[in-house]
Amino acid sequence: MSDARSRARSLRDRSEKAAAAESAAAEKAKTRPAPDSDRKVRQTVDLTQANHKALATWRLDTAVTLGRTRLTTQDVLRAAVDVLLADEATARRVRIRLEEIQDAEER
Repeated sequence: MSDARSRARSLRDRSEKAAAAESAAAEKAKTRPAPDSDRKVRQTVDLTQANHKALATWRLDTAVTLGRTRLTTQDVLRAAVDVLLADEATARRVRIRLEEIQDAEER
């Protein structure tokens, strides 16, 4: 009988420790500061081989024009998103292109 009591006590102790750990984790999550709005979020994009090659060529040409030794796809996409979000004419052109892509996929 003492083995059963010992096991029950051990299980109860483990359960209490787990509950305390969960409570501490929940409390820590509550006090964690809100995420920084400038924190970067990774995005990926799948391109056709032709678009990938054309973008690489454009990046190299633009790097030379800007007097830089290197210009990454990430640099280009970051700037493109900035322009897209700031310029309604560009946003409209992107929407039109998205509709064209959607129409082509539905055929």
